[in-house]
Amino acid sequence: MVASLNEADYHHSRGVSSFSIMWYIKQYHDEFGDVTDNKYIFNRVFGRFSNSATTSSHLSVDIMIASTSQIKFMLYEYKYLQSLVTEYSPTNYILKIRTAISDEVLQGQNWSNRVVLASQSAQILHNHLMKNREVKVAVRRDVSYDDLSQYSFNIPNNCLYKEAFKQLEN
Repeated sequence: MVASLNEADYHHSRGVSSFSIMWYIKQYHDEFGDVTDNKYIFNRVFGRFSNSATTSSHLSVDIMIASTSQIKFMLYEYKYLQSLVTEYSPTNYILKIRTAISDEVLQGQNWSNRVVLASQSAQILHNHLMKNREVKVAVRRDVSYDDLSQYSFNIPNNCLYKEAFKQLEN
């Protein structure tokens, strides 16, 4: 069973866990703070980040999945500081993923303080998650100069993703 909760309930709920990973069905809120009918799958995982000021520091990643073509990551340096700021023009990101069967390169952009996967890239990641594959993710800016900020985290294999996605579709 996958937990269904709103944003306020998240911090007070245990959810369903397996292999230290939880998937929640959550609902978006409108501009007045009221819950809408639009749902998404939510998960928080942890990893490491490095930049010119630090090496291998704690990273928290919120994963938000609204459909097979809409996957977003919010990256928090030191587990609580948002690492991406809202930019006036989107910044391209490269996401390298590794599973037991392949390595792939995905595309994303920074929109409204989160990395949003391109729809084709989102579909690739979704397919791996539906097949219960552990996915290792490495994120960096797609720039020609040497940008030192790099983020890495794992999404453990977990059959509960498939169950959560079925609930999202209903």
